Amino acid sequence: MRWFLAGERDVESYKKRALQCGAYGVVTGLVTGPLFTWLRLRADDVTPDSVWDRCYRLRHNKCQVRAKGGGGGSTLG
Repeated sequence: MRWFLAGERDVESYKKRALQCGAYGVVTGLVTGPLFTWLRLRADDVTPDSVWDRCYRLRHNKCQVRAKGGGGGSTLG
């Protein structure tokens, strides 16, 4: 967090830094998202039925969406 506070300490500088970090996040997500999806779908235990089942559960069960989102955050933490 120290690098975020380096330099000027005004609202405009914070906005500029937040926009820059957001852009880095978008670029990173655009590269790693499809890569990780491709790697996961190559696994031996993945079948078309398991993919369909997971998509169905994510679409129709809001608790599954929260569980899916929280899983990635816990691995990064």
